[in-house]
Amino acid sequence: MSDTDRGEATVNLEAAAKAGLKRIIVEALSSECYDFLKFSNGETFSNVQFSHFVDQQVAIFRDHADVERCAIWGEKNVWAYATICAALVEEVTFCIIDPLLPAARKDEIISNFQPSLLLSGERVDKIQDHSIGPVQIDVSNTAYVMFTSGSSGHPKGVRISYSNFLTFLNGAFKAFGVTSGDRWANHANLSFDLSLFDLLGSLKAGATLYPVVDSSDKLFPGGFIERNEITVWHSTPTTVRYLIAEQAGQKGKLKKLREILMCGEALRTEWVRYLLENGQKNASVYNCYGPTETTVFCTVDRFSDPKDDRLAGAYAPFGSELEKVKLVFEPVSDDEFEVIIRGDTVGQGYENEATVLRNGYGDDDGGRFFRTGDIAELRGGSAYFKRRSDRQVKIGGNRFELEEAEAILGFHSCFDCVFCVHNDRLHLVVGPGCECSDTRLKDVCLANLPDFAQPRDIIRVSEWPISLNGKLDNKALARLISSED
Repeated sequence: MSDTDRGEATVNLEAAAKAGLKRIIVEALSSECYDFLKFSNGETFSNVQFSHFVDQQVAIFRDHADVERCAIWGEKNVWAYATICAALVEEVTFCIIDPLLPAARKDEIISNFQPSLLLSGERVDKIQDHSIGPVQIDVSNTAYVMFTSGSSGHPKGVRISYSNFLTFLNGAFKAFGVTSGDRWANHANLSFDLSLFDLLGSLKAGATLYPVVDSSDKLFPGGFIERNEITVWHSTPTTVRYLIAEQAGQKGKLKKLREILMCGEALRTEWVRYLLENGQKNASVYNCYGPTETTVFCTVDRFSDPKDDRLAGAYAPFGSELEKVKLVFEPVSDDEFEVIIRGDTVGQGYENEATVLRNGYGDDDGGRFFRTGDIAELRGGSAYFKRRSDRQVKIGGNRFELEEAEAILGFHSCFDCVFCVHNDRLHLVVGPGCECSDTRLKDVCLANLPDFAQPRDIIRVSEWPISLNGKLDNKALARLISSED
């Protein structure tokens, strides 16, 4: 195929995807009236009422017809959800600014993304000054830019096209059993791409969306799930740590959960078993694997039996690829493979790619791909997460895999434990979900880990530090350990 033909094919593909996303939104908002959006403060909006908010935001974009990029203030309210829908309908590239970010980080994202408008509720602010010059890329096919933390500590803006997002949405929707009667919780912050699936997925299904807004509900969501009789839950696996702590001595909070989607981190098998044992009798837990760079997630594995043989190891298997996605396993040793993702959900690249230290994107004769940095092992026809390539550390000159050590503890029923390194010494941090004594933990370490890998101390925490994206905050753990030294 010539460059001209390839360019025309891309234009046609993106035009069809823009129309497809718009159709999902318009059909949901013009269908028979139902409660679409319910907040904890009692505010409820039907799909028809919600459509009026979308129309108002569409009018703003049409009044600023020259605007190609907008920033959306990511406070969870009806306006923010409506603005996301309006931007997709009007084909305006957007990014979502998390209100909880430090001011300097917000400024850095805005400088990197360079929007012309900032929409916050009903307020519209024009943004004219940018510190890094005009955008040098074609934004016409970019649906949104999702900012993640780079290895340098600076935000990395991942560009996702309309066809990336629609391909993901259609593939993901076929993997789950969500219906119009479901109550779907939106736990993640709006600036995290899980929320985009929550919003568009619930619209596509005709389900009612329940935003988790209060900080107490986000940290300990069991009460929220129980009060609202949530049936569809989608969050990072770290959230399960808090569900376990919250449920101690008071079972039953999760009994309505039917579809439980875990995404954004490696999913420990003991957490799968816990969720299955505490949800509905016919509940399903899904391990949803994939980085932001390949559009939310790209593989799914379903579990309905806590005694499933696939749950014998430390982590749940990746499962099957979504439509138009292919996982490739490139050997890095005799029994380890780096996960490379190919297919139509692989994103367009990063904003200002020259400033990104690690750029895993690439193109070859097989098309576009992304090197994840995730190391997997292959067992029994399935692929299992083993470690991150960047969580291999050196202790006294010896190489050591932190994830492998955590998996060993889990195998001996010592759950909710994390190894950290500070000043060339290994520390074991133990969360509220671990029922093992310090003596038991030390015995397991002595029996299974080499001498150089024995933890210097055991630090117990009453709650885990969580990042804005709902994942374990390793930097905060490092600061905690530093304060203990």
